[in-house]
Amino acid sequence: DPRQRVALNNGLLDLSGRKLHRHTPALFNPWSLPFYYDDTATCPTWDEFLNDVFEHDENGKAMLQEYAGYLISGRTDLHKALLLIGPTRSGKGTISRTLKQLVGVDNNVSPSLGSIGAEFGMAELIGKPFAVIEDARADDDRRSNTTTERLLNVIGEDAVSINRKNRSSWNGTLPTRFMLVSNETPRFLDASVAITTRFMSVK
Repeated sequence: DPRQRVALNNGLLDLSGRKLHRHTPALFNPWSLPFYYDDTATCPTWDEFLNDVFEHDENGKAMLQEYAGYLISGRTDLHKALLLIGPTRSGKGTISRTLKQLVGVDNNVSPSLGSIGAEFGMAELIGKPFAVIEDARADDDRRSNTTTERLLNVIGEDAVSINRKNRSSWNGTLPTRFMLVSNETPRFLDASVAITTRFMSVK
């Protein structure tokens, strides 16, 4: 199943059996992870950091690790985004930078909630598997119906039509997974509260 294969520098990783296959032109993939797969690799520095940051919340640590796996898998079928909440100097910036590097700096963007609701704001998401919205609480457009609707569309794998400045509209399903980083819980205008069910919250 091509949906179970992730492109890395040294081959295609089959997620079902963790077997590495050779690259092949038979698999079309618009992005790849920027590192080599090594089934013996460990990450003691990262583990130590997480143990320190999430000393109070083992479930939060597990959820963050699960979402990191979701990011590198390329999957979007879980229809989930990550909400990372915490005070200043609580580790949010380190987590954000690490996940961006994990996915690849060329594979992520950093829009604002306001830009997502703007006329051409969705254009920067095209082809990007990861979008990090930093300091989400500070965005004046956080209550926008348009912002909420577009977040729900993308997270839920709905087809979208995107206006592009001085170009024809783009139509399709985006591969983008979202992470919102904030000192406090962002507020969205959504009478159905559907948006709250889309977020995994880590504090």
